[in-house]
Amino acid sequence: MTFEIRLQRARCMGSKCCTHAAPGVFALDAERIVTVIDPAGGTLDQVQEAVEACPTGAISVVDRDGPG
Repeated sequence: MTFEIRLQRARCMGSKCCTHAAPGVFALDAERIVTVIDPAGGTLDQVQEAVEACPTGAISVVDRDGPG
């Protein structure tokens, strides 16, 4: 699966759940808002864990291969 990480930065509250789940993928910027530092810096499982852990739903993953 090829995936795309989507962020809704306005929803981020800086809880750092994403950085704990996938530290090679996510970081907080100077404003303490989530940013992707390397989309290939972790496994899909780690990214999905970050999505599920985010208390505000600011992170999502989209399958770029599409259905089927």
